[in-house]
Amino acid sequence: MTEIVVNKLHTDAMLESELRAMLGTGEIKLTLGGLIGLVLVKSPYVFGGKVDEDSLSQAYTLIDHGQLDVMQFHKALQDELDTAFRVFELLVPDDDPTAKKGKTSEMETFSPEWFADIMSQACQAMPSLSYDQILGQVPLTTIFHLNLSTARRNGAITRRPDDVKEALKILKERRLEKK
Repeated sequence: MTEIVVNKLHTDAMLESELRAMLGTGEIKLTLGGLIGLVLVKSPYVFGGKVDEDSLSQAYTLIDHGQLDVMQFHKALQDELDTAFRVFELLVPDDDPTAKKGKTSEMETFSPEWFADIMSQACQAMPSLSYDQILGQVPLTTIFHLNLSTARRNGAITRRPDDVKEALKILKERRLEKK
């Protein structure tokens, strides 16, 4: 039987975009404070839905965008959000059904508690960070990677996800070849 090599879902270009975002050398500067601003205006960039002229204008005023025009900004913001949130795809779920679960906190994504935990975990990974740095200076992708660093230190498993769809496609092709 021939071995199927499963590639990672995250491409080299995606990894490079994360590194550029971490350096803050992307087209825009998206920070945790910028994300909070988008949450406060219930932006479709965060919550989904149609990005209309008003929501684009709101986002344009909230996020540092250098010399980009509105349409360049629109694409750059979508790309930067995708890059930052892709970080959480690295978390491997703990699917042990026998694991005892004690009391757990209940919090909504993008709630004050969620943002406080994001800040707290970033500070655990890098205690020298100040409140102002976390909210307005450090790129969001870096903050999220610092969160995963703290999660790993506390026992979480992370890895880049495999491209399962591609592996299944190859398997299907090989089955058809056998017939």
